[in-house]
Amino acid sequence: MSTAGDMDMAARSVLLPVMLCVLVDGAVAYAVLESPFGTLGFFDDTPPEGSVAVPVLAGLILGVVQAVAFGTRTTVVAAAVNMAVAFVTVMYMIPVGMVVVGCVLGAAVARGARRRLPGQWAVSAAVALALTGAASACYGLTRSDPPDLPLLDVISVPDAPAVVIDPQERSKEGAAVLGDLAQIGGCLGIVDRTAGRHEYVVAWPQGTTASSAPYVLSYEGRSYRLEDFVAVRGGAPITMAIDLEAYAPDLPASCRGRDILLAG
Repeated sequence: MSTAGDMDMAARSVLLPVMLCVLVDGAVAYAVLESPFGTLGFFDDTPPEGSVAVPVLAGLILGVVQAVAFGTRTTVVAAAVNMAVAFVTVMYMIPVGMVVVGCVLGAAVARGARRRLPGQWAVSAAVALALTGAASACYGLTRSDPPDLPLLDVISVPDAPAVVIDPQERSKEGAAVLGDLAQIGGCLGIVDRTAGRHEYVVAWPQGTTASSAPYVLSYEGRSYRLEDFVAVRGGAPITMAIDLEAYAPDLPASCRGRDILLAG
């Protein structure tokens, strides 16, 4: 009977530290994801600066503290559990994975520290872990989302078609869309010569300008007037209704619902 009880106590002494480390690692990964440095990796078009260094550094510090509190083996086991859970979710595999990599590195740096340091260090490290996990969870759950940036900007031109500007930088590679500059609704667009005279409202790249009286478009270092032939490089057409709805609020009412060509 006592043997079974001893085994149960031993199991708990291993399981509880692992559970604490798993929860803290997950909370810190979530907090980093919700921070300005957060990224979902390949799900994001433009990851922010520091999106790799910050979670790895946070994990490195966690790994050192966990190794001091519970030992290297517990830290590595907790990291493996977190990585397995993140792998199942797919979406959180990258943010959790970067924190986990940092944890393993930190555990390696602090290997053997628990045996060398006084016992109160381990207690202090465990308390610090619990507080870090609670603070990280609170930050991630209470942080308000930043306001959505407009997908498109619009330059109004008196008595002339408005010029739609795409604030994002896009690739100029790929085939150009060839057509004639035209007024599409109330916006400047193109009538595609190669696709059955299909009409697009063009979202021009940053740096594109337009003047009135006479109406002249300045695009890629050249000037164009209505009905002039133009080659829009790297054009990405937006034609599905559900995608057009996302862009509609940023467009003048007269241009909404029309197919959009995002210029490179």
